[in-house]
Amino acid sequence: MKPFSKRRNMLKELHPATQAALAALILIASLYSSNPFLQIALIVGIGILFASTDSFKKWLWWLKICSVIGIVAIAINALVSREGETLLWKGILIPAFGRIDITLEAIVYGTGMALRLSAVILAFALLSELLDADRALGMLKSGLRSALLTALSIRLVPTLSRDSSEILDAQRSRGIARDTGSKRSIARSRMPLVRKLLGTALDRAVGIAE
Repeated sequence: MKPFSKRRNMLKELHPATQAALAALILIASLYSSNPFLQIALIVGIGILFASTDSFKKWLWWLKICSVIGIVAIAINALVSREGETLLWKGILIPAFGRIDITLEAIVYGTGMALRLSAVILAFALLSELLDADRALGMLKSGLRSALLTALSIRLVPTLSRDSSEILDAQRSRGIARDTGSKRSIARSRMPLVRKLLGTALDRAVGIAE
């Protein structure tokens, strides 16, 4: 991912308050409704907005993150939930926890939660893509310290994402990061990336402070 682009675009030239209102409307709609079809429509609509700013690949990147989070949410809800009548799998009995049964209703409800969570994440991602931190900071007449912190945070999210992609590519070429093998070995190979990102973030924070 690349940081905020200055390329001319209708959505990016909107007033920062209008851009924030657009993201807020999407956020409210996703939180207000439990209809999964509306959540899917919001996700697709956000993708169209990303595509209109020549940032469709960023939407795909965020969609991958939402997919991982959604799968985890569905799995946790299916294992923890005790509601539902359509039994799909009768699990073992765990002391002090009860029997782990997976029902169709729990999976459906978890899917709805995952879609809603994805729409919320993508709404903030859209705001991060559209909002120019410098313009937003220039609007504020008070609370400049808090505004500066917020603006820098919004700007550093895509920057860290770009850094992680570049560092991961370099580590793959050196054989440090692996994409094959067990999940534990893959996760262990990502630890140098986490340490490098932490060091890079701290160095950048010191540079900004100076």
